[in-house]
Amino acid sequence: MPVVPAIDSALLGWTLWNLLAKTRGREASDPRDRIYSLLSLLPTGDYDFMEADYSLSVGETFTWASRVCIELDGEFNCLAGTRLNRDQHSLLPSWVPDWRDDDALSRFQDTYRKLDEVSKNPERLRLRSEHGRKLDRKSIKIEISGEGIGRLEIDKDSSIYLVAFPRCVMETFKSLSSKILPTAEFSRSDFFDFYKKTIRHDTEECNCMNDFSRIRQDDNNMPKNVETGDWVLSRAASGAERCHYVLRPVEVAEEVTFKLVQRLNWFVDERDDYDEDAEEASVDEEEDELEDEVEQNFSGAEVDMDNQIRANRLSESVPISDFVRIRTTYVLV
Repeated sequence: MPVVPAIDSALLGWTLWNLLAKTRGREASDPRDRIYSLLSLLPTGDYDFMEADYSLSVGETFTWASRVCIELDGEFNCLAGTRLNRDQHSLLPSWVPDWRDDDALSRFQDTYRKLDEVSKNPERLRLRSEHGRKLDRKSIKIEISGEGIGRLEIDKDSSIYLVAFPRCVMETFKSLSSKILPTAEFSRSDFFDFYKKTIRHDTEECNCMNDFSRIRQDDNNMPKNVETGDWVLSRAASGAERCHYVLRPVEVAEEVTFKLVQRLNWFVDERDDYDEDAEEASVDEEEDELEDEVEQNFSGAEVDMDNQIRANRLSESVPISDFVRIRTTYVLV
């Protein structure tokens, strides 16, 4: 008979992710029972679509549980418990924590939520149950929405930089850019086209990029196995906070897919040498120069000098918050 983790009754009513984190370190002779032993403790009705299924492999069981945590419960802390190459023999998708690994959960165990709002609403509960039954138990793919903010580059001195997406490629998609925020909304087909053009750009000699398109990162805060070409994905967390993840493109067939390398604990999102006061002073100086030019050459003409100057400055040094971000659905494997 398999040995299953002992459970504290005080854990009743929490999400699956909450229970998995709280019971980390408990032993089970069958790894699948790290999931199945918790089912009777989950809120009544909230997880009625989940039943022990020993026809699934350990990897399929862990993947299914992770999908429930992420897609159904919105517990994206699940992604924080993963890291690429954690085990060279692991067959788990990059976005699935190895629930046997205590360290995968220990640092992120304090962020949980209950399902009270869903449980009190019969219609929401019905829709949740319906959605849960439709979840694919064997697929290794998962879709994560977010904003790509650039790619990583490692120079000959092993220094790591975040590099903005090529400007000349972005120009071809400028109709997708927001007029309010520096974000471009991409459909799947547009994103696939953008990715191919970006890869093609890497093989060409182009002067659209300069030193101001790169931001130095703290090497100590980066995963040890990052590579040139890895993407940085930004996702909204609680409040104004955002979580950042390193993704690695692994396949270009009919769609772009990524492996999740690791979540970043800290991320440099502005240039150290960017001085907002100096920037404003420089704009004021340019306004004076442009005003003189208008008086000399375009007497009587109305010119929006501020917008003109700021438009000219799009090709110069700006903080990373002003870089165009790629908002789309990212497929992880």
